[in-house]
Amino acid sequence: QRFARRSRPRFFSAVRGFCTRVERYEGQRSEEARRRQALDNRLPSDSLTIISAAKTQYMANDIPYPFRQNSNFYYLTGFEEPNAILVIDKESASPTKFVLFVNPRDAEQEMWHGKRVGWQGASEYGATEAFNLANFENYILQTVQDKALVVIDQKPANLPALPSDTLIQTCSQYIDPLRFVKSPTEIKLAQQAADLSEAGFRAIMKSSRPGINEHYLTSELEWECKKRGGQRLAYPPVVAGGERANTLHYITNDQIIKDGEMVLVDGGAELHCFSSDVSRTWPVNGKFSPEQKELYNAVLDVQKECIKACTKGTTINKIHSLSVRLTVEKLKSIGVLHSLYNDYYRVYPHCIGHYLGMDVHDTSSLSYGQKLVPGSYITIEPGLYIGKDPNINPKYHGIGIRIEDNIIITDGEPINVTKNIPKEIDEVESACQAQ
Repeated sequence: QRFARRSRPRFFSAVRGFCTRVERYEGQRSEEARRRQALDNRLPSDSLTIISAAKTQYMANDIPYPFRQNSNFYYLTGFEEPNAILVIDKESASPTKFVLFVNPRDAEQEMWHGKRVGWQGASEYGATEAFNLANFENYILQTVQDKALVVIDQKPANLPALPSDTLIQTCSQYIDPLRFVKSPTEIKLAQQAADLSEAGFRAIMKSSRPGINEHYLTSELEWECKKRGGQRLAYPPVVAGGERANTLHYITNDQIIKDGEMVLVDGGAELHCFSSDVSRTWPVNGKFSPEQKELYNAVLDVQKECIKACTKGTTINKIHSLSVRLTVEKLKSIGVLHSLYNDYYRVYPHCIGHYLGMDVHDTSSLSYGQKLVPGSYITIEPGLYIGKDPNINPKYHGIGIRIEDNIIITDGEPINVTKNIPKEIDEVESACQAQ
């Protein structure tokens, strides 16, 4: 009995900050059924929609990269095996069929790579019919002749030749408008992913000290998010000390951060294929210098005003225009910009934000001129990046700052799901100096 007690470690204890991640979240089946019905309502009659799962990618010979499912496929099925195919067979005269083609059960393969669901278990993932993957080509050949339209997301390698008069469209025009508006269940996931990110950011702020390697902070961020149930980080994080923060997508993350430098971290947890995307910047020694504080407050003030502007009916383009105007005003007031209005692009070259959701840059077919509606989910991330520009006072050289939060649009005030991650100067300094 003593051995039995010791053999079950309490690694899921909330007190210690650990948990186990369940394969499916509460309400996932009903959520996916809602999504399939919504897509069915948008698709034309007498159409065939083909959505492929992601394929296993290899870094060398038979060594795979970690698997991450195609977002559209997961959105509709929650199925996490590679190589599967979902076919939505919609006819005007009969109910729509959701047909899954999956790898067959195979004892030899499962011994090496893990259990497969097989066609026998596919009904658990919303399939009205299911077959082995080898049957896909024949199914398409038998059904496509009666279809006026074929919609494709990630064309399968084994897709047979379609009739020459078949109209082919991409799936994004049908599914992106659905993913653009988050359901209450998805908003709950957004908050949970943000909470994981908060734990990660607080941990690495606390660990920061002069002489620390960016790689250490990168690893700790991932560990803190994963040990609380996140599957992975939502994207390769930026952990950039000093001048390296002026490289917007710096992901090498392997240099020492020196005393007096700031560190810019852009990262976030992913939970059930739902992403968070957060940026914070802080002095590695835990105390802002006067120059760092001056620029940081400028970015923070811009961000706060832009978050207030996140209301239904506006657009990311309009919020970006506001951010440019405010940034220029701030920089002129502190003497960083002196001449042309367009000089701002040298120090603020990116957009104020982007759509967020299952992908970090979500619903990419939709323009930033799209009106935001309740349930839209976006980032707000102004920044300043000052290199060795001879036209700018050298005391600001080498400072890169970005402050990014995740915002849900409502009928009233926007909801900032990442608001608890320290960003006020006193909060940041306290988090860095926490014991």
